[in-house]
Amino acid sequence: MGLLLLKLLLKSLRWGLRLALNSGAGLLSLTLLSTIPALAVPINAVTVLASGTLGLPGLGLLILLKWI
Repeated sequence: MGLLLLKLLLKSLRWGLRLALNSGAGLLSLTLLSTIPALAVPINAVTVLASGTLGLPGLGLLILLKWI
């Protein structure tokens, strides 16, 4: 029983770490993108998570949504 709980805890920690790393990459990409005024997207939790989770397609989607 203890091993099962430990395995579940490690899996959730791994998921959280992966989400944090992807969000950091999304924040970095949005920060670099904001240096180009025509493509600047507001930096907030939703845009960071979208660009971090979805990657380049998510970043393209955010730019497309900004133009609409």
